[in-house]
Amino acid sequence: MYMCTYSVLGQTIVALVNPVLAKMYGPSAFAFIKNFIKYALLVGLYFGTVVVLYSIAVIKVPEYYNMGTPPVSLPVQAMMILLFQYFAVYLILSIVRTYTELNNHSATDIRLLAQGGSNGASKLGIFMHNVETMTKATMQTLELIPLLAVLFIAARFRAVEVRPDTGAVQGWAGDCMFLIAYSLMFMAVMCAIIPYYSGELIDLEFEKALTDVMGESGNKSNGGAGAAMHNARREQMKKVLKEREHQRNLRIAKALTGAKQWMELLITGGTIGVCVSIVTIGP
Repeated sequence: MYMCTYSVLGQTIVALVNPVLAKMYGPSAFAFIKNFIKYALLVGLYFGTVVVLYSIAVIKVPEYYNMGTPPVSLPVQAMMILLFQYFAVYLILSIVRTYTELNNHSATDIRLLAQGGSNGASKLGIFMHNVETMTKATMQTLELIPLLAVLFIAARFRAVEVRPDTGAVQGWAGDCMFLIAYSLMFMAVMCAIIPYYSGELIDLEFEKALTDVMGESGNKSNGGAGAAMHNARREQMKKVLKEREHQRNLRIAKALTGAKQWMELLITGGTIGVCVSIVTIGP
């Protein structure tokens, strides 16, 4: 627990000092050292979190109490699911952001590579750019996790207060917690998939095919008026091809967006259920 606490403190200090160093010595100054410290603290945070979760699962009541070990409570189980999602998404985002910072790949560089242009990016850069786009889309789901975790803790505390012998929440309240946890997980998956169908990701094969079509069209015309007409036709063709590809996938994106909204309704309903359980729980 102390390891987690000091790791978060260290990350906060690094985040505060980083802009000052970037302004004084440039954005790339001490990049290796900063990333080493950041990942050392990140490893400490994740290691401490895993150890704490493991201790929750394996802790036993001492034998001199002459009683069995109670199972892990439903609120804690639901919180463990939320924590897994929270830390998994942030770990992926940290990795892809570090790759982008170290390689200085801009979105323009990545798209030029996909179209066959020559630059310092790589196919791995395209993959990392797409992963970063998909991961950022899931960030809206992570904003709810701290609030939901506090709500689950409140429900657990209230159950311990009212039922000191077991400290168990109502069964239907536990169902509401799991409904929230799994709905939020499915919502995160949908948020990650939507950019693929909405055209926000870089499709390597499509960009190359589009470039080939443009190149073949460009070889057929040259000269002043002919070049101007070719450029106009090229832009029109490019717009039509991209619009067809976009419209083909947009239907799927809309369907996923509708499903995501249903998940939001389930999360809202589960949250209301947990709040009602806190108020109505009895001995």
